[in-house]
Amino acid sequence: MTNLDLSDRVAAYRPDKSVLAQLQNVHMVAVVGPTAVGKTTLIDYAATHDSRIHRMVTDVSRLPRAEEVDGLDYNFRSRRDMLQDLRQGQFVQMALATGNHIYGSRASSYSSEGYTVMAVMARAMPAFADLPFGQLQVVCVIPPDFETWQRRIAAHYFTPAEYQQRLLEARESLQFAAAQSPTNLLINGDRAKSCDAFLRLVRNRTSPRYGQKKAEHVLKTILGQLEMELDSGQ
Repeated sequence: MTNLDLSDRVAAYRPDKSVLAQLQNVHMVAVVGPTAVGKTTLIDYAATHDSRIHRMVTDVSRLPRAEEVDGLDYNFRSRRDMLQDLRQGQFVQMALATGNHIYGSRASSYSSEGYTVMAVMARAMPAFADLPFGQLQVVCVIPPDFETWQRRIAAHYFTPAEYQQRLLEARESLQFAAAQSPTNLLINGDRAKSCDAFLRLVRNRTSPRYGQKKAEHVLKTILGQLEMELDSGQ
């Protein structure tokens, strides 16, 4: 299967009806944000501090990175096995990421008790929103400023080509965030404060009112700086 064929298959993917039926009692929290914004840190904190919050473990076709643990960070599987499950409709949702790595979530990984929290790519959200969850909550995580975010990205040591791809994905995430209600926005700045705010947001479904205007302003500013960075890299 060529990369183009795979992209088409993933875009057209539909789960089996028996898979969808298992989602009706799930309160799903989809966390959207660019690379290095801190989604995993926030999700891990929430799951550690509230037994009702369950971290979704996604299947992925790539090899684990040095710091990643199989079954904890992701379920690392072979591309062949994931393609077979794709053909049989065994995933709830699927997406392709940088490097044409396949990401997919299984119905058995969603908890019917409390909250299931998962990082979701912006490009996958339209299909995700069509799934028959009992409840779907969206949290958009944004960095405190462009410079801080760039320092976090630099710590990943991406190649120039990978960096440009991450910027394009970031634009998708931030544009998606800009189209959401400001009550769904969370600035991930000070770690302790941001983790507590994320926990409250998952539990209460809205961000503190005093932070909404600031989040909207920060988001607009970062989007403008991102566009300039993308233009300079062309």
